[in-house]
Amino acid sequence: VVDAFHDLCSHIYSHENHYSVVLIILIQTFPSLLNMCILFLLFFSFLISAPSVSHVQMWNNSRTHVVFHWERLSDHHIMEVEPPTGVIEMNECCDLELALTGGEPGSHSLRLDCRIEHHDEPVTLVVQAAFKGPRVCINIPSLDLGLLRLGDHAKSTVHITNTSHLAASWALQEVPDRRQELSREVSQISVEPCRGLLPPLGGCNVDVVFRPSVCQRFHTILELAVDRGCGCHLSVQANVQLPQVCLLSCELVFSELYVGVPARGTVRLFNQTLLPASFCWGELQGPQASLCSATFSPSAGTLGPSAEAEISVEFTANTDVRPVRTPSKGLPHQDP
Repeated sequence: VVDAFHDLCSHIYSHENHYSVVLIILIQTFPSLLNMCILFLLFFSFLISAPSVSHVQMWNNSRTHVVFHWERLSDHHIMEVEPPTGVIEMNECCDLELALTGGEPGSHSLRLDCRIEHHDEPVTLVVQAAFKGPRVCINIPSLDLGLLRLGDHAKSTVHITNTSHLAASWALQEVPDRRQELSREVSQISVEPCRGLLPPLGGCNVDVVFRPSVCQRFHTILELAVDRGCGCHLSVQANVQLPQVCLLSCELVFSELYVGVPARGTVRLFNQTLLPASFCWGELQGPQASLCSATFSPSAGTLGPSAEAEISVEFTANTDVRPVRTPSKGLPHQDP
């Protein structure tokens, strides 16, 4: 009988809904009060801090009346029987109520003793109980802040919801990786508000702000922790860049130069990033730069993401010169 009852409880536990099982306790004593037969397995699945009541029947199959007294459990969880004391006549039953309030989430095995008068050993009621705390979830599984220029910041809003019928105390913060712990880096992510208390079935908006400190492909995890409950995680990622422009060829060779006669050639600029990049040409450099001149068309402009631009160069030597160098500068953060 006990095995069959245990199988029934296991089936009930596999479902999400809350169940309680009517418990029947059979007490059989003889005049000597030495033997007792008891069915004592019970199963619950309930929310923590939410009192639940199940009906219990105690049958006296002995040849005399019995006096019983139920103890009370109050360590972490609260379990008590009403009425806690009473008398059951021979071949009679007593209707009881078992009240149970969970204090910690998870599966627990609880024991409650019932003292029988003139019997040394108590009757032990074993309750297999599964308690669930509040559950808070975020409206999106991941947050992509997209492409950012170093020096800018990104802000996005997410919504968190308490899906349970219990108040939920929550906190949302970054999960530091091992490298951050060793270097003690300041987090580039901030959350406002970062903690709070949600009423049952309530929700609120939370701002996630990213202030990058270096160029990087950023990825981190935000953990939503719920006191005595179930939270979740939010993946956050971003791509941080600076404009970066290069010459596809860093040398322009004129095979024949005549003093005072302009020579013409072309070079190509390439934007190495996904950000728009502004550029402008500077002055000639080199020990003989004052003895020659150069013009560029266009002399300034903007390159789109991963774009190329052809630049026309007109170079004039006023005397025999050695090679000179002309820098092209990206604005505002690009070295020549």
